[in-house]
Amino acid sequence: FLLKNMKMIFSDLVIVINHKQEYQGENKLEFFSKKIIHRDNIGYDGGAYQDVILNHLNDIELKKYDELVLFNDTFFAPLCSWNEIFGKLSLIDVDFWGLSRSLKTDGDVHIGQIDAHVQAYFIVIRKKMFTQKSFLSFWQQMDIASEYYDAIKNFEIAFTNFFVQRGFKYTSWIDVVRAESLLKPGEN
Repeated sequence: FLLKNMKMIFSDLVIVINHKQEYQGENKLEFFSKKIIHRDNIGYDGGAYQDVILNHLNDIELKKYDELVLFNDTFFAPLCSWNEIFGKLSLIDVDFWGLSRSLKTDGDVHIGQIDAHVQAYFIVIRKKMFTQKSFLSFWQQMDIASEYYDAIKNFEIAFTNFFVQRGFKYTSWIDVVRAESLLKPGEN
């Protein structure tokens, strides 16, 4: 369902399988893309994104796109039209955005302070950002996570902070709120 809907709005898809061997249902994926990459399951989302950007895409291929969309299969979407989401966010002057953003918290037992950041399951990066040298620099210096909380720290938080510190702007379709927050009518 997710890939079917993505195929309707994207000009090209690269599918990454975090398993070195082919599996029985893989032929179903070929309907959506002929670009299927097998890799070891290392580094969570950030590790997969890093591998594809550094080892399977090149600057020339990247420059033909207006946006680079990084997403995994851990969410169910779309719950509304992708055209609506991409249409509304195309009107906002930002360099990257996600479907959701985690808000800043004072501390987590595993990570410490958590800065506000775009969540890794779905990130859209605009051409202005991914054609900069700093874009490749981020991926080249990113530490591979071996544990879940390292993935949040080394990729999600680090990605957002790295690019904000370099003057790039971001937003999200929705913000994640704490359970104790009181929502106003109509808020997510």
